[in-house]
Amino acid sequence: MTIAPEKRPHDSLIRHIVGDSVFLFIASGSTALVGVAFWVVAARLMPAEALGNDSAVVSAITAAAAIAATGVGNAFVVCIPGSGVGRARLIQFGLRIVLCASLVTGLIVGVLVMLLVPGNESPLTVLLVTAATMVWALFVVQDPVLTATGRARWLVWENLPVNIAKLALLLVLAPLVPHPASVSMVLPAIVAVVVVLGLIRTRVAPPTAAECAGIADPPAEGRAWLRESRRRVVLFVLRDGTGSALGLGVFMGLPFVVTAVAGGSQGAVFMLCLQVSLGFDLITSAITVSLTTNGAAHPERVGDLARRVWLRLLLIAGVFLAGLLVLGRWALGVFGPEYQTTAAYLTLIVLAVGSALRTAFEVWTALMRIHHRTTELLIVNILGATVTVSLALVGAGMAGAPGAACGVLAGTLVTSVPGAIGLVRTGPGVAR
Repeated sequence: MTIAPEKRPHDSLIRHIVGDSVFLFIASGSTALVGVAFWVVAARLMPAEALGNDSAVVSAITAAAAIAATGVGNAFVVCIPGSGVGRARLIQFGLRIVLCASLVTGLIVGVLVMLLVPGNESPLTVLLVTAATMVWALFVVQDPVLTATGRARWLVWENLPVNIAKLALLLVLAPLVPHPASVSMVLPAIVAVVVVLGLIRTRVAPPTAAECAGIADPPAEGRAWLRESRRRVVLFVLRDGTGSALGLGVFMGLPFVVTAVAGGSQGAVFMLCLQVSLGFDLITSAITVSLTTNGAAHPERVGDLARRVWLRLLLIAGVFLAGLLVLGRWALGVFGPEYQTTAAYLTLIVLAVGSALRTAFEVWTALMRIHHRTTELLIVNILGATVTVSLALVGAGMAGAPGAACGVLAGTLVTSVPGAIGLVRTGPGVAR
């Protein structure tokens, strides 16, 4: 049977989305598995209070890096596929934004760590946290660059060695340094940043012939294109980056909040449960990033496809949640008997329910980014972040980790309901 010509672009789009999703899923899955193993080792080697304090530092660094890098990364995913010969300059421009933003966010969280996390009272803490934030922000933003330039297959070879190295370093450094988890996380990332940035410059987005010849400025037409592209990136980063900062940044920073309010032991419980539930979030992220970068070139074809992606993710989420309901208490015992409690089990289940509900918002977010409708995302993220932080603070103060998890679930509902409505109302090529 001959396929109608008008179907071929759609089928090609699906193949590209599936292909990139596979590589992103492998990279995310390996990160999730090794990440859980990392925290299992940390929980076995460190007392709960020390683990909670160290996880608070990790949380602060990753949250600050996410705030600085996610907006630029999302802009790369949307804008790079159509950037043509201006790709190198566009990437350099975005990386400069990431460095400046991470310097600011790193200084802020460095001061917070010094003031709120026990054992970090030295002013040197501010400098170390800032430097770690800048490194991690560059490490985070490399994945969108590789994905948007058709190198999703490289992500496995970038992320897996880093995760294995940080696990090996943790075993060595645990008895030697005050914060082995945060140190083990940052050191391999430094190497990855140097290697991948070198590959981006030489293989992914090499300088043009004019730049190699020493001509700093492109022709007039090129300068106009570059100005317009920079304007689009800046506007996208300001809107989407702010929304992502309020969404992902707040989410990643929650273990720090729980530790500051309820103490290191409750912070450790929350962090470990969060790492388990994040396994499914990484699957969602892999698929939605692939949907965004491939759909950006064909925005008229992704409406119905986005809804189908969401329904399949809900099916996977149901299986994931059912498995945790049956095996969750046993899984927590892997971290140590002190974490095999009813409170920890409730924290895990509530966070996993939130991961399942977040699928609607994440897929809708991909669709809205494709259509450059980031103002709506900003509004929904502001509402969700306000509810999440407020109720997580209250919940952590009243009931520790389970209370904080309930606050997270409430914030998730605020963002997921508009996402679900948007996806249900979406036509074949229209985001509503």
